[in-house]
Amino acid sequence: GGGGATVTPSCSVAGAPGVGASASASASAGAGAGGGNVGGAGSGGVGGVGHAPYRGYWATARHVVHTQGVGSLWKGLAPRGARVVGATFILSYVNESAGEAIVGWRQQQQQQH
Repeated sequence: GGGGATVTPSCSVAGAPGVGASASASASAGAGAGGGNVGGAGSGGVGGVGHAPYRGYWATARHVVHTQGVGSLWKGLAPRGARVVGATFILSYVNESAGEAIVGWRQQQQQQH
C-alpha cells in the first residue's frame, strides 16, 4: 500500500504524472512500496487506470469498418496465405525426406541381418 496515499490519475500515458500531491508527499517521506508514480495501479503508468479502446469482437469490427473500410478486415489475408502455403511446402518436403530416409535406413538394416 501507499501509506493511505490518495491517487488521482490524470493521464494514461506511461511515465506521465498521475499521482496526487498527498501520494507524492507520502512517497517522498518513505511511506513504503506503492507510493509515488511508479506505474502501479491507479498511477496512470503501466498497469494503471486506463480504458480499453474496444469492447469486444463486434465493437472492434464495427470500428475498423467505420474508420478504415470493409476491405481492411481482410487486408492481412494475402500475406498470411503466402506464409501458410510456404510453410506447407516446407513441412511436406521435410516429411517426405524424413520418411524416405527412414525407409532406406530400415532396408539397410534388414540387408545386414
